[in-house]
Amino acid sequence: MKLTFICIFLFSVIGVSAQGLRFGDSEYFTLSAFGSPPTSLNEKNLNFGVDIELVSYAKYVRFGVNRFENLEGAYTDFIGSAGLNLTSGYFDKLRYYGGLRLGLIYRTNVYPTGGLECGVDVDLSKDLYIGIKAGYGYRSDLMAISLPTKWEESTSVRVGYAFE
Repeated sequence: MKLTFICIFLFSVIGVSAQGLRFGDSEYFTLSAFGSPPTSLNEKNLNFGVDIELVSYAKYVRFGVNRFENLEGAYTDFIGSAGLNLTSGYFDKLRYYGGLRLGLIYRTNVYPTGGLECGVDVDLSKDLYIGIKAGYGYRSDLMAISLPTKWEESTSVRVGYAFE
């Protein structure tokens, strides 16, 4: 349900954009910190991660690490993702992206994960941005706590810095 809401939100942001969608016209790196407010509130502990990303015209490649101590077995994931990049708005203030994610989850053992992601970033200044991203991924790490594997939604808010 959350993923449906987020996808509707993301596509409505695209729909109300004053300028048409286009591929990006620059190449730069970003560093960002992200967290999942709903998960942090539900589990009463901070869920956080960091990403480094290459945004290159029509595509992006990202690597990130996410840590969450409060889950049984302590949770750390290492996720790489790649996909397409679009921008809109005056001076390309809005960035939309979507792609595939693959990685490993460490939770008493190492488990594979994969899925899809999408998101929107809004430039606050030349170098600073804030964004929201949603993912839908296969969670094989649940075997570590004797639960069945499943596909699961995730959302996070991110704040980042872009540099050339």
